[in-house]
Amino acid sequence: MGLTSALTTALTGLNAAETQIDVIGNNLANSQTVGFKSSDVIFGTQFLQTLSLGAGPSDNSGGINPRQIGLGVQVAEIAANHNQGTIEISSNSSDLAIQGDGFFIVEGGEGERLYTRNGIFKLNSDAELVSVTGQRLLGYGVDEQFRLQKTELVPLSVPLGSESVAKATENVTFEGTLTPEGDLATISQVIQSSRLGDSKVPRPDSTSVGIAAAPLSDAGAVIVNNGGVGTLAAGTYQYRFALVDVAGAEATPSVSISSTVGAGGRIQLSNLPQELTGDYPTVNIYRTGPDGSDFFLLGSAPAGGAFDDDGSTPLSGTPLDETTLTGNYSYMVTYHRSGEVESRPSELIGPQNVVNGRISLSNLPVPPVPGPESGFPAYDEIRIYRNLAGDQNNYYLVDTVTPGSDYTDSKSDAEIADLTIPGNKLVDLDGPMITSNTLLTDVLKRDGLTYQNAFEIGTLSYSGRKGGRALGTKQLEIAATTTVQDFVDFLESASGIQSLIIDSQNPILASENNIPGESGDLVPGGYIQDGTIRFVSNTGELNALEIDLSAFRV
Repeated sequence: MGLTSALTTALTGLNAAETQIDVIGNNLANSQTVGFKSSDVIFGTQFLQTLSLGAGPSDNSGGINPRQIGLGVQVAEIAANHNQGTIEISSNSSDLAIQGDGFFIVEGGEGERLYTRNGIFKLNSDAELVSVTGQRLLGYGVDEQFRLQKTELVPLSVPLGSESVAKATENVTFEGTLTPEGDLATISQVIQSSRLGDSKVPRPDSTSVGIAAAPLSDAGAVIVNNGGVGTLAAGTYQYRFALVDVAGAEATPSVSISSTVGAGGRIQLSNLPQELTGDYPTVNIYRTGPDGSDFFLLGSAPAGGAFDDDGSTPLSGTPLDETTLTGNYSYMVTYHRSGEVESRPSELIGPQNVVNGRISLSNLPVPPVPGPESGFPAYDEIRIYRNLAGDQNNYYLVDTVTPGSDYTDSKSDAEIADLTIPGNKLVDLDGPMITSNTLLTDVLKRDGLTYQNAFEIGTLSYSGRKGGRALGTKQLEIAATTTVQDFVDFLESASGIQSLIIDSQNPILASENNIPGESGDLVPGGYIQDGTIRFVSNTGELNALEIDLSAFRV
């Protein structure tokens, strides 16, 4: 009996190994089968035959283990491996694959539902998707209005090669119940562009403008002769000089020189300061009183010439302007005419570094002469703007001069930066703003000091969103005569903003105005506001417009 038991036990191992070989063979046979899941054989031991029970430890014995003989092995489980396989690229456009869990549902020959991971499908003669074994692929169908029908699974068809005639929508039905007790929305979404400019107004060309440190009015070569008869009182007199350009601006003043005379004396000055280029043809002479320290304008003389101070010319009340600049400065200029809108500024002039001196600008631009259809005024002045030593981003008005002239800047930062002083101002980088009549191709957008045309001739496609829903794409043909108002009207219509009162009993609601610095209600629609294009939606979240740069295509 013992030998028979041993043979039977060994036979269970052979049977289990045979099953394992069958499973491995099946895995190998299906190595190229799409969607096949391999299987693993899991062995488990059979019941044990107990020959004797064991005993625990006692006072007289250390205990014995039970005597058991195994009855062999059995196949406990054949487990399928459902891990995600490798998705391969197929040349057949109807092949499918499932990433993750799930099965394709197909219809068997008796109408039963079967499940498979094999995604090889082809079209039969009825344009239905079928598996390699002929079962139809099931899924959700669509009705005549192309709405997904989730109530039942139907065979999926792909009508390749068939034609259908497009038909325009004729009737739209809207059903619902309006609750009369609901709250009315009072706030609208407001979308506003940045300030936009008009390119018809010329921008000053600053490429030929020269910038340099103004010359020092050097008094080292001045000859002083205190001889002769005059009417000066006895004492020591100090002199300082300042070269003057053609616009009347003074260069950096000189250091002082002095001379002492007795009562009834005179002082003769010769070889006065001069500048070699001739840009400063005149020199102003400043003097103190006898034994004084404050300098006041005494008179003027040709640069390099002479001046006779015999006491007959009294000191004026004009003190010497000793202001100098220290820092790194840049300039920009604009065209200006009293009562007209100033042009946008030129490109930067400079920078110019100066230490305890002044800055000279030469060859300032001359405005172009406007024609009958030019769209800009006859500018007759140049305005000069400058940054501050401690503020490189803002530009303040320095002075207004004649076109084509030269200018010497001697104004301190504190003098031009105090905007409470009448006449002081910051430069308007945007320049002349658009109006409703501005041509769309003349609209400028600004990025820093760079100006670009916002529109060009062509077809403009617009596809915004409203209340989170995509609006249909609409197109505007931009021609040379298309105006900003044309664009506003197009966008208002394409966005479905209701601004016209059709029913006097139920008027279009205005919106509360929550824009800082503004008051009064906001009326729905599109309009020009201080050089910007503003769109006010109808009240409520469902009417809120969403317009960004991606909504436009040219």
